[in-house]
Amino acid sequence: MRRKRTTDGLTVNAVAGTHVVLLGLDLAEAQRRGCLGFAIQREDHTEHERYWLSGTKTFKETDPGLGPGGRVSSRKHPFQSFQWADYSAKPEHDYTYTVIPLYGKPAKLEEGTGVGVRVTTETELGTPHSVFFNRGAVASPAGFRTRIPTRPAKRPSGGCHAGCSRGSWRSWAARTAAPSVSMARCTSSSGPPR
Repeated sequence: MRRKRTTDGLTVNAVAGTHVVLLGLDLAEAQRRGCLGFAIQREDHTEHERYWLSGTKTFKETDPGLGPGGRVSSRKHPFQSFQWADYSAKPEHDYTYTVIPLYGKPAKLEEGTGVGVRVTTETELGTPHSVFFNRGAVASPAGFRTRIPTRPAKRPSGGCHAGCSRGSWRSWAARTAAPSVSMARCTSSSGPPR
């Protein structure tokens, strides 16, 4: 699902997949002066939760002294990027992401006009086709922050493997258990799918 909204020079373009929501931001030149970054709040309408997304970068003058892997609220330490991805999204959830530019000084942040974008993530298992990707290198740290890495005995059923597969293992198992659903396969990397 894709949604795009613009208010007072701030544009938020949201692209929702199954487990990831990517936010692309654009701030008009007139609003850029003095902008220190963006706070992003996620409201989960499915599980009735609302909170500020967090990151790992801080301002020197307001650094709380985080150790490795420490997290801080984007409302106190805004994201200094024009793109952000939420790797903690869940399938078939309804979210509103509110992006707010922050101005002023690190110790005294002031909110600009925010933009809210509402999206719904995709289902894990589609009909008649499903496409699966693992988390990949960029999103892997998000998985390891929420799961203790384990070494599976025979198959990826828990620990970091469950998070890194992003539903592909469960969906593959469901597909192979349902003989009425066909699956495309490749015989080799040089041959076409058949």
